[in-house]
Amino acid sequence: MYKVLADEKVETWEGVLTFCFFWVLLVMAYVADCLRAGQSKKQEEEIYGSYDMSALKVVDFYEKLIPLEQGKEPAENDKELTS
Repeated sequence: MYKVLADEKVETWEGVLTFCFFWVLLVMAYVADCLRAGQSKKQEEEIYGSYDMSALKVVDFYEKLIPLEQGKEPAENDKELTS
């Protein structure tokens, strides 16, 4: 690293290379994020089933999904949400 910084100036090719690697890193991060989101969605569907979570009210969330996270079974009248 000392050899690179010894002249205390950035040459044009170094700046262009750094700029190109920025975009490469950005694309890699985006792809990784998309893949991770897909895995998370599959895991959530396995645990909770496939239904629209945005339609839940806060009370429904706390009464039905929190017990699932704690490893407990929801009450009998709450099972229709999770099946």
